[in-house]
Amino acid sequence: MKQYPAKILIAWGEAIKGNNKIEHWLMENGYRELIAFNFALANYNKARKWLVENNFPEWLACAQFIDHDQKAGEWLKTHKFDVLIRLAQMARRNKTAELWLQHHGQREFIVIGHLLADYVDQLEFDQGDIHRSPFK
Repeated sequence: MKQYPAKILIAWGEAIKGNNKIEHWLMENGYRELIAFNFALANYNKARKWLVENNFPEWLACAQFIDHDQKAGEWLKTHKFDVLIRLAQMARRNKTAELWLQHHGQREFIVIGHLLADYVDQLEFDQGDIHRSPFK
């Protein structure tokens, strides 16, 4: 997995929270995969395809694992993407995953995990909202 400086992970966290300016900056400065991951998590097929075509299958697998795809979790395990496994588990509010990240000095990914959990909750709420247009 590509290594990300702490400031990039912090910026990604801001993008997850909806900061479009930072999202655009990440996309224009070599971190498009992080934003594509956000969109892949929201089931945008174009983003999922982009991740595969641009050699970031680990990010697609992480999004799929968050979405309960156990085969994606096994793929991450086979390819030793331990941090992404724990990140996906944190997105589902798994406390053991948070402890693992803490033990392995992955503080920024702990913050991202909490933000992803809120993001996933919002995505699921929006999907079930009968007042929201299904065409957005």
